[in-house]
Amino acid sequence: MKFIRLDVRDNNLNNLNNLNAPDINILKSDLRGGRPIGAAVLGERYFFVRKFRKAYYIPYDLIARCFRRVVDIPVKLGCCAGDMRMQYIIISGTNPDGAERELARIETPGEKAARILLQELKTRCPNAAFGVAKQEAAIL
Repeated sequence: MKFIRLDVRDNNLNNLNNLNAPDINILKSDLRGGRPIGAAVLGERYFFVRKFRKAYYIPYDLIARCFRRVVDIPVKLGCCAGDMRMQYIIISGTNPDGAERELARIETPGEKAARILLQELKTRCPNAAFGVAKQEAAIL
């Protein structure tokens, strides 16, 4: 399995050597011993998001903000139409210049899983803010 850090995946991959990357065995053991909730895994030291044969990770202390986003998607099944609710957990971090940006959008299997994941993140990330920022709430 390939491990990629969430906060540097958009940057040039040559810059990865400059980071203090953890040992691959530490990442593997933390991923295996973690609690899976949908595509997310809550390890002891790191938060993982699994996609195919890759695992994106970030240390808990680098998570700046987490919140739940609910999206209604219009669906048509046969003669009936309705909305399907998708539950996402958004993980945000900070750039080196101090600006906040979304690092991951994790689709959860349902509302209960989204609430459990957010509650677990609250206990593991005491320094992170939870909920939508005031400027985003004013736009909504």
